[in-house]
Amino acid sequence: MAADVRKGSGIDVVDGLVDANLRLPLRMMAAAKASGAEFFVNITTFSTASDTEAYAPQTLYAASKQACEDLLTYYHQSEDIQVIHLAFYDVYGPGQPHARFLNEAIQAVIQQRPFSTTKGEQEICFVYVMDAVSAVIHAVKTREAIAASGVNKFCVFGPEVFVLSSVTPRIARAIGKPAPMVVAERPYRKNEIMKVAPRWCLLPGWQPVIDFELGIKMMMREST
Repeated sequence: MAADVRKGSGIDVVDGLVDANLRLPLRMMAAAKASGAEFFVNITTFSTASDTEAYAPQTLYAASKQACEDLLTYYHQSEDIQVIHLAFYDVYGPGQPHARFLNEAIQAVIQQRPFSTTKGEQEICFVYVMDAVSAVIHAVKTREAIAASGVNKFCVFGPEVFVLSSVTPRIARAIGKPAPMVVAERPYRKNEIMKVAPRWCLLPGWQPVIDFELGIKMMMREST
């Protein structure tokens, strides 16, 4: 699960991306193999594909996660250790240490201040952290069935797809505050992903149970 999630591509981030997203998982895999482990779960990202391309990484981070998938494929195919890849959509929950759109939107609602964003036409599909954890546990518990299926790559996403422009009003409704003014002034990124289009099927036998507004309420309880 460990990753460097910074979205830059400059010299200040490349070493961290390589260390966390490539060197660390390869060392962990080598240690797993040496210890006699039979399976290895790798958490990857949906953001390696755009709306029109099978592989069009949104960021260098996404490219590094794809490279990790490719490197672990060697072990899965040639070293007799089962690798299960889980591509997570937007995970949210209390205590996230890095800046995220959702965290900024929540603070805008709480503080009742204007919120700067894009036009908000992108689709998004949040998955609450407890659901994300349950997906990993489910993958471990059903690894024999997964191995028998011959498929080892799956997506993990939340129960609802909605457009980004509706996020702030829904946060306001969940926590009982007026929706703040939203200023649509930010440009889209060069590789903006506009549609939720999972590249793999949902993890078999697993379903999310926490909808977005309930997740926001749970975040608020955990943060107070």
